[in-house]
Amino acid sequence: MSLINPPVAAAPAVTGVAEAPAVVAPAPVAAPDSGLTFAPDAAAPAPVADAPAAEVAAPVRPDGIPDEYWDEATGVKTAEAVARLTELETADAARRAEVPADPSGYKLVPAEPIIDPVTKSEITFNADDPLAKGALAWAHEHGVPQAGVSKLLSLFAQNEMAALADRNAAIAAETAKLGSAADARFAAVSAGLTKHAGEAGAKAIMANLGSADAVIALESVLKSITGPTIGTPPPGKPASSLDGLSDVDLLSSVLK
Repeated sequence: MSLINPPVAAAPAVTGVAEAPAVVAPAPVAAPDSGLTFAPDAAAPAPVADAPAAEVAAPVRPDGIPDEYWDEATGVKTAEAVARLTELETADAARRAEVPADPSGYKLVPAEPIIDPVTKSEITFNADDPLAKGALAWAHEHGVPQAGVSKLLSLFAQNEMAALADRNAAIAAETAKLGSAADARFAAVSAGLTKHAGEAGAKAIMANLGSADAVIALESVLKSITGPTIGTPPPGKPASSLDGLSDVDLLSSVLK
């Protein structure tokens, strides 16, 4: 074996060999069908014109809004409504301040003095009367202030005085039917009733005499009780001090 390689002989020239064909790149391999499709780029959207401004609807008026707090164009008049509400709240606070803690705190004093036309004295009220207690309890329950209670008392007293005046007028008319001796006739009847029915009975009857006819009827009853011979002396008897007296004077004299 020689340390030196032997020289390589030159390759013989090739003749008569056809020219090698041109190298053609392999056809690309299609990717497996993924089922996806790709749309071409969409055309840019056309500019949109500005929409017309929406028409503002007219305000709708709620039920119960008074005319003074409503404007057909703008709606509720807030400033006026708030001012009125403040006014009402202030007035209500003042009213509540005048309501006592309980019914007994009310004063039975009318708004103005009421004078009894007969006695000429000022009318007063009895706090222990059941009507007064019931009225004050109602007033307190409904938040009536002291001024309201006083006004009610005035109206009540005036109504009572008017009814009393009507009653007195009716009594005066009946009394007039008894003539100028009406007072004496009343006194005679009262005396007779006291004698036969007692003082309490006489007062009860006299308090309910409502007509001249009732007085005349009582006079007849008392005469019949006393006897038919009053004022008429028996034949042959001397004249009595009762002779010549009128019916009223005669009855008064007999019943003394």
